[in-house]
Amino acid sequence: MDISDDLVVVAVPVSLLRSRFNASDIGRQIVSGELRPDSIVQERHLKNPESRRMPEPFCTRHQMMRYLDTDGVLILETSQYLRADGSLGASGLPDPKRMRVGNEMWIKDERES
Repeated sequence: MDISDDLVVVAVPVSLLRSRFNASDIGRQIVSGELRPDSIVQERHLKNPESRRMPEPFCTRHQMMRYLDTDGVLILETSQYLRADGSLGASGLPDPKRMRVGNEMWIKDERES
């Protein structure tokens, strides 16, 4: 995984990060192979998934995923809920936590609640 030395890390509101992600072409890039999953950073079964604020079926897994471009540059890191049937839970979309935008790496501003 390559992160350029001239990359500027910028904390942005989660609403801005999600808006930019949703307006981007990243979904098509993942399907076409322009972006590839690098690794599952973290994966775990949800405890008591039925009792969560947004209930999920039994055997749902939480995953943190990284996606790289063809040069091995980190473009995106997401959080997602993978159900046993292979579908994504919660909103049905990955939730971006880090996203490369030009020479910036946008990250979720942790000061937000």
